[in-house]
Amino acid sequence: MQSHRDLVEASTEAWNTGNLEGWLETLDPAIEFLGSGAFPGLRSAYEGHEGLTAFWHALHEPWETLRFDLQRFAEGDDWTVGEFRFRAKGASSGAQVDMLFCNASRIRNGRFVEITARREFGKAVDAFAREGGSG
Repeated sequence: MQSHRDLVEASTEAWNTGNLEGWLETLDPAIEFLGSGAFPGLRSAYEGHEGLTAFWHALHEPWETLRFDLQRFAEGDDWTVGEFRFRAKGASSGAQVDMLFCNASRIRNGRFVEITARREFGKAVDAFAREGGSG
């Protein structure tokens, strides 16, 4: 059985290589994604593989290049928090973006079942710790 970190790394690798099918394989078919509002034009929630496919296309469309790199990681029995550096270059504008964001995730049966985008790593870890998960 793969570790939570292996799952995060596999998901990130699929994302960074443009492997939509590989990325979806890391997500439970009933996945729920809740956005942070950091990216204009995205919905606040996406559900299931169909919804996450729409999210994938909506986030990829405006960028010529797009990459996430794991910077920090924390985990408990059924959760992970990853802090990522988001780097992208606008497709039409050429604008460069370099920012940090976090994903706080629940895992069941080796797949993500819930992902909540967060702006701060420490607050995301603390929220899971308060719920009684181990870290």
